[in-house]
Amino acid sequence: MREIGPGGRYQRRGTRGTIVLGESADIFEAGELLTTARRAVSDPKAAEVYVDLALTERIDLSAIQILLALRADLVAVGRGFAAINASNKLRKRLERAALPLLNN
Repeated sequence: MREIGPGGRYQRRGTRGTIVLGESADIFEAGELLTTARRAVSDPKAAEVYVDLALTERIDLSAIQILLALRADLVAVGRGFAAINASNKLRKRLERAALPLLNN
């Protein structure tokens, strides 16, 4: 498996793109996360993009804002978005920020 960089790692299988985030997503990784999010949006073969939070223990508002912008960009062009595999603690924080999660 490829290493996860500071801004996560983007990969696509079929029509599903996935951004896998590392342990922390915060202001220090915001630039790299934005680059990764732009890569996902610009991938015309990805009908939906999931953000996999299985490894993520900490996320701050800067990263949440980037994920909200990613969702808005994808929805605007008729593509799907979901944040998946978050811990219960992280799930509650994201839900307070109106970021929907799948129950995976």
